[in-house]
Amino acid sequence: MAKKSFLDRLKQGVPLLADGALGTLLQQSGVHWKQCPEELVLQDSSAIARLVKSYKNAGAEILQTCTFGAHPERLASFGLENRAEEINRAAVRIVREVADEECLVAGVLGPAGFTSATPPTEGQIKTGYAKQAGWMLDEGIDLIVIESVLSVDEANLAIHAIQEVTGQAIPIVVSFSPVMKQGQWQTFQGEPLEEAIKKAEQEGVAAVGVNCGDGAVALSSLMRQLTEWTSLPLWYAPSAGVPVQSDRGFAWPENEQTWTQAAGVLINHVRVVGGCCGTAPAYIKTLRSLIDAVL
Repeated sequence: MAKKSFLDRLKQGVPLLADGALGTLLQQSGVHWKQCPEELVLQDSSAIARLVKSYKNAGAEILQTCTFGAHPERLASFGLENRAEEINRAAVRIVREVADEECLVAGVLGPAGFTSATPPTEGQIKTGYAKQAGWMLDEGIDLIVIESVLSVDEANLAIHAIQEVTGQAIPIVVSFSPVMKQGQWQTFQGEPLEEAIKKAEQEGVAAVGVNCGDGAVALSSLMRQLTEWTSLPLWYAPSAGVPVQSDRGFAWPENEQTWTQAAGVLINHVRVVGGCCGTAPAYIKTLRSLIDAVL
């Protein structure tokens, strides 16, 4: 039996469950926060595969690639720009092997080059996104998630790059990283989030939403507003709160029960729910139990 597509699954009555964080889990396992986690898909692919499989075992239906920082311009910060194709392709293969025919494989595109001393040009950003999309499509992804989008311009560059390479062959999800400023939800670059969401919808994407932010508790009210801003399916992947740094690393204030309770309130309003920074397989497993019990 052929795998049911992302668009078909969006039409189901029960929300889809995506996985949680990879980067912060890798940091907790000893990877330094200044190290490039994407390089591990080449250096220690079995470690990445184990994390992905742990999310599948927890009940996730969408498994995402370890490519948040795999835009060529961002990889240049680590001297890895010449390995961009190798990294992106390997990351998809790892997830695809774990997913089999049960789970959807989501290719992740993150912000491009914001850590660089010299910011990339719009042309470099768009070209990099186009390359990533082409490599990922070749390797068999089911959808692309443009994650932690910082601005409307960045979203448009990524969307247009993907569409020019893939046409309508792949569904696109745009997920902004929201910030509350002066009583208004904004993009990281200070644009009204409502306008950003509506502009993304106009570009013909399959779903829109938010990820990370200040946690599931803080983003609950925002998600209700999103239902008034767009008719598109909503993607919701909150972090486990604002981390606190100590000598032992980062601590996340929302445990799986607190996070699931806050995120679970919205399961009737969103079509996809998962986790971002600070979440782990235990969070996804707890949310899976809640979804199964309620719906």
